[in-house]
Amino acid sequence: MPRTTKTYLLQKFTLILLFLLCLLRGLAQPLEGGESNKEIEIKHYEILVDHGYSIERIRTDTTLVFVEGDSLRPLQANRYWLKIEAINGSRYAHSCLLTVLPNIDNTLFYFNEDANGWIVQRAGIAVATDKGRAKGRMHSILQGKTATTFFVQVNLCEGHSFPKAIRPRVILEKESVSLRSEQFVTTAWIVSLAVLLMLFLNNLHVYYRFRDRSVLFFLFTQLGGMIYITAYRSFFKVVFPSPSFSLLAMPNGTCHSYSLNNVFMHLSVATILYGFVQMARSYLQTKTALPKWDTLLRYSLYGYLLFTVVVALVNLTGFYLNAYTILYDNMLVLVVTGLVLATSIVAFPTGARMSKYKQLSGKWNWSGK
Repeated sequence: MPRTTKTYLLQKFTLILLFLLCLLRGLAQPLEGGESNKEIEIKHYEILVDHGYSIERIRTDTTLVFVEGDSLRPLQANRYWLKIEAINGSRYAHSCLLTVLPNIDNTLFYFNEDANGWIVQRAGIAVATDKGRAKGRMHSILQGKTATTFFVQVNLCEGHSFPKAIRPRVILEKESVSLRSEQFVTTAWIVSLAVLLMLFLNNLHVYYRFRDRSVLFFLFTQLGGMIYITAYRSFFKVVFPSPSFSLLAMPNGTCHSYSLNNVFMHLSVATILYGFVQMARSYLQTKTALPKWDTLLRYSLYGYLLFTVVVALVNLTGFYLNAYTILYDNMLVLVVTGLVLATSIVAFPTGARMSKYKQLSGKWNWSGK
């Protein structure tokens, strides 16, 4: 089979994969009457400042007074105990995932009737052994038609800036519901990576044959896309669970952190934008055909790369800056992308193209005949 025919079939196969990805997204919509978290709920929680208490004293000493619905006050203490009561309305026991926000460094204590003993788990953003995409989830079992009491030691950790008061949030969900969502995200990620990888290999073959620089820079965008979807879905947190370089806690309990996953996120966007701009400059030969637009493209790209490096360095030094710069980051990406599109529109009437690409187009028979 000729190489051109193979390439043609490969492109058709890629389009089929894209169609299957869209179909997969439609099939992933929850069905009516499907399993949900309605049978389990948090009845209430109470808070106590930790003064070095052991779990034995926490659960047996009646003189310790827990305050219902209280807030965490970092200026008073960094450690707190939460007493949480959850109810399972079903007749059957359910395996559940418990998350307490802020999810920096939490330790769960609960009595497991099946094991006839107390189970201890530790999870959170600052916990190196927590290898989940969503940090802070702790496994627990709720017996049917009974109320279960959990004790969670919340450690805010020193060295971070916190608001005066943090309202904790307790989230409880069935493990089966969470697992179903995880399976879909993982499947969609694998399919997306497969599509991008096939496109990458296809264009790598084109570059190897014709040595066209515009194709080379197109490879940059596809490589950046693979890194981006991996970082966007937080899969780098599974591979690199630590460290967390900087952290920001909000008054509602939500925590944001800057980890290696965020480093890869910044790297991916910079790679995509670099490949996109350089591909346009190379293909349209803006340096000779449109020098003013070429200057705009170069300086806008360099400006964005400099902005990204500065933001990343500040986050790596311990000050969480992402919450304040994300809007400007997106605006800069939009500006650079808009300049590329504007340059393409201006270049279209002039017929500016790489002479090498014309040779490539003449040699390459996309019909497969």
